[in-house]
Amino acid sequence: MNNKIIQTVSWLGTFILMLGPYLMHHVSGFILALVGVVLITPPCIQKKQWNLVILNVSSVIGYSIQIYNQTS
Repeated sequence: MNNKIIQTVSWLGTFILMLGPYLMHHVSGFILALVGVVLITPPCIQKKQWNLVILNVSSVIGYSIQIYNQTS
């Protein structure tokens, strides 16, 4: 991917993650957090920061479980 695209997507993910905690009492907060984490992952992959990639994958799994539990 283009570095400019990755940087823009990463900033978008950062801003989305800043909103997530304020909405965690609704399922929308977990969805925002999930989307934010997915968007900040490409720069971590590009820079080979595998510890952050593993942390992000763990977060995706955790937020997915929370979304599933709140919607079922």
